[in-house]
Amino acid sequence: FSILTATLFYLPYAQHTALADQSFTHWDLQFRVTVPENFEIVQDPAPNVGVLLKHKEHGYPTFNVVVVPGLYKAASLEPKLQSEQIQAEYGQVGINSPTISAAEKIKISGRNGFSVELSYELGGQTLKSSVTKTSGVSRHYILTFIDRAEGFEKSRPLQQALLASFNTWADKEIDVAEEPKQSRADLFITFL
Repeated sequence: FSILTATLFYLPYAQHTALADQSFTHWDLQFRVTVPENFEIVQDPAPNVGVLLKHKEHGYPTFNVVVVPGLYKAASLEPKLQSEQIQAEYGQVGINSPTISAAEKIKISGRNGFSVELSYELGGQTLKSSVTKTSGVSRHYILTFIDRAEGFEKSRPLQQALLASFNTWADKEIDVAEEPKQSRADLFITFL
């Protein structure tokens, strides 16, 4: 039983704070994201979770930002290799055979990044996730948007708006040949 598993099952029942179309700023972790009017901030027990949002009425979709120490080499790794790494991380937390439907290098908050979409079964539901990673000098950010598979395409404009609203002023980007540090938070956000 991992912190990731606990958070996934905890999310629909978590305590929350309702906000209406405002920005959420995490000064210590140096990022900002816009909270859509129909979303709420969830109090999450995981230490590296900067923010966890969920739909007020339905619980899905969800969006979270996890901040992990160390670099993520988005520009220097091939999309196939990055996709396989994320797929393997899902396997490490007990999600068997996640299916990758899209993978691409992107720019997010003016930085190099990588985004992958995966579908998988969890708790009797078919879910689809968009996992986006980007790096600063001393940390990297993992942004994960999750919805039920049948609602994902309808929610895509919301997913894109959340990614577009993400802004970080952390460090100056350096994309060097240093391996990112693995952590439980890496697995946590990738799973979500």
